[in-house]
Amino acid sequence: MDSLEGKYQHYLNKGLLEEYIAELSFDGIIWWFNMDIMRILCHLAPVEHIIEEEGQTLPARLIFLKEATVPAISTDKMESLYRKFMDDGDLEAVAAVCGAGIASLWDHGRDFRSYGHWFDRIEELLCQKERLTPLCVASLLAFKALFELDTNIAAAYETCRKLRIYAEKAGSTSLSVYSASFAIYPLMWMGRLSEAEPLIKDTEVIYNLPEVNPVARAYFEVAEALYYLVTEEPDRAEAILGATISMAKFDKQPMTTYFLAYSHLLLALAWKGDRDAVEQIAHRLRSLVVPAKKYFHQAYLCYSLGIACLVTGEPHRALIYSREALERAELSGSNMASLMAALLKGQALADTGRYEEAAVWLKSWTKRWLNSGFRLFAFTACVELSRIYYMQGMVDKARKALEEAHTLISKEEKPILLHRTSDFFDKTVFPLFPSECHVELIAEPQTKPIRIYTFGDLRIETGNRTIYDRKWRSKLTNLLLKALIVFGGSKVPYEVLIDILWPDTDGDMAENNLKVTISRLRKLLSPSDTKPIQWILVNKKKISLARPLCWIDSIAFREVIEKTLKGKAPDTELLKKTIELYKDDFIANDNTATWIVKHRELLREYYTRGVLHLGACYRKEGKGEHAIPYLDQAIRKDPLNEELYAMLMEIYLDAGYPSKAIRIYREAEERLQDELGIEPGFRLRRLAIKGGLNRAK
Repeated sequence: MDSLEGKYQHYLNKGLLEEYIAELSFDGIIWWFNMDIMRILCHLAPVEHIIEEEGQTLPARLIFLKEATVPAISTDKMESLYRKFMDDGDLEAVAAVCGAGIASLWDHGRDFRSYGHWFDRIEELLCQKERLTPLCVASLLAFKALFELDTNIAAAYETCRKLRIYAEKAGSTSLSVYSASFAIYPLMWMGRLSEAEPLIKDTEVIYNLPEVNPVARAYFEVAEALYYLVTEEPDRAEAILGATISMAKFDKQPMTTYFLAYSHLLLALAWKGDRDAVEQIAHRLRSLVVPAKKYFHQAYLCYSLGIACLVTGEPHRALIYSREALERAELSGSNMASLMAALLKGQALADTGRYEEAAVWLKSWTKRWLNSGFRLFAFTACVELSRIYYMQGMVDKARKALEEAHTLISKEEKPILLHRTSDFFDKTVFPLFPSECHVELIAEPQTKPIRIYTFGDLRIETGNRTIYDRKWRSKLTNLLLKALIVFGGSKVPYEVLIDILWPDTDGDMAENNLKVTISRLRKLLSPSDTKPIQWILVNKKKISLARPLCWIDSIAFREVIEKTLKGKAPDTELLKKTIELYKDDFIANDNTATWIVKHRELLREYYTRGVLHLGACYRKEGKGEHAIPYLDQAIRKDPLNEELYAMLMEIYLDAGYPSKAIRIYREAEERLQDELGIEPGFRLRRLAIKGGLNRAK
């Protein structure tokens, strides 16, 4: 508000100071209950100036209004005013002071544990609510909920529901908006986001009405934006917060509103990858909270920066920020700040590959999250644990952790993870409970704890270790793994493996040799002092590579190409990524066994047919030029395949480059003559004529 209300302007013009002060002493408390800080500041300014000039003292209620609207409310002054109003029997003013006492907690951001007496006083006043106006009761409930956000979020939500009723009784649209703002936080942290959504939609209808004050509007937008960040709509959150910080006199907003608006904007920009903007906001907020030792705000800033690092792929920095956030939270005495930072630390530990430490940490905090009502945090932690166990090869434990996660939130709720994208959940669930129709994830081998590469030289990657073919100590374990891959990696019978590895050994001895070799191969990927990862499974004398744990490039390649050749073609993008797996021939330098060589030839044929199919797909989509590099590479691997030359010529002719088509024909003609002593076939000659080469034979 920029101008005085009519009666106050009249009193000021007429010099009626006593009437001005009397009216403001009454109205100002009502405005405070409505949290209309801007209106109070506007109407206090003229009278403060006059009183100072005349050397008079403000009455107690106006002193309260003056002290309660400064950037950091003084707790000592609120204590003095509380005693004064109690002595005067001014319960409405007592209620206002108690609310300001809670507000000062969030303004200063420290000594959270020492503010319980303000909460107790609010409880005592609420026991006398028949002596208070509905607006006063609504205000007390608002500050009670604000305190409970840090101590008991389930209670905070119930208090918000009561606040909404009293706000409606009082006819305060501003406090109705506040009740929604405060309720959004506990609903999110309790994992009840589906309940938060209609509450937001209802409030969006009223929060821009003229009678809603700017502070109430800003509170709602800050909470609403966080909801959209949690539900992965950063663009929407950024748009909301951009409007918030552009409000007139936004710098006059309460400290916590100002701080949270910029903190949530920082998160929105981090999700979009705008690191420069993130750092600019971080600098602004550091300047605000570090010198003033606002420990809660420092903890929340470090927490926000840690999330920013986590989502931008910098887990080591996220871990540093999480530790700092926990230290600041401890200094502030805030339970909520500790609960938030603890989850970030567990996630950062996991993302840096410190799985055992992350698992211990997350398990130690899960009970505390549940006891505090932070079920979405506990749910996220259980999913993180599932992922950790999976990456360690403990599939059963991973499944149990995931099943436990599902008990923590309602079945009707869409699974949402804090600080993670939705595909993180999908990538955790699928390997543990795969669907029959799923095609192996070609593009993301890093989602598997064990990656086996066979195009070129054989190598295995697990954690930070890489095992190369040339450094393999045991020839038999090496051959066993290659045989399992060649025969599909699933349910390979004992007799098949015995026939190729111990063809001249008697049955019982050969079977015993196989069992010993399986055991040695299983232990290959685990340090000597740890339990072996169960990446090789044996059931009824059939051996499998544990697909939930293992990603094998040639098996993934073969599965997609075979589906393609059977007419069950995946989308073009997946087929392209499959073709790109073929870096070189299958175990290119190993010619020790005919079954390896035959499999190499099969995959080379699959590669050629896959490239031809990819070219056909691109031509059908009108993007034939995209296939050119793949056809060029395929020709280098199979320089006598006329189908590849024909496809490449057709693409050049489609694009209007007949001269390039003729050049391809000449290359084919030369190679076929040199290697096989034959001329190009009918299809190539026909395409050459189409390109203008009349002498093509």
